Amino acid sequence: MFFRYIAYNMDIKELVDFMERTIWDGCYKHTWDFTLRERQFEQMIKLGEEYWELCEQVSWALWAQRLEKSERFSEENLWDEFADVIYATIRLACLMDVDIEKALENKHIKLKNRMK
Repeated sequence: MFFRYIAYNMDIKELVDFMERTIWDGCYKHTWDFTLRERQFEQMIKLGEEYWELCEQVSWALWAQRLEKSERFSEENLWDEFADVIYATIRLACLMDVDIEKALENKHIKLKNRMK
């Protein structure tokens, strides 16, 4: 069984700061000449792609896929796909000028109030 522990505590602010610093640096070299709207659209598509890959890994983990497809599953891939979805979400939030920390804080308060 694959398990990894990274002895590194990263908070949301650090992750968002990284995304904001690198968002226009050519991570996706083919998008250097894209407008903001084009980058937003591209990142929306990327988020959908990453979400689908996560769904595949979860399906394989739950044995909901055919046996011949399940050999593509690994715990490492599952972890990577969760991280990819988080990164793609934060990158899209940055491009859409959404304060992801504030959005998470607001959602947390709503959920806490709902459970009272």
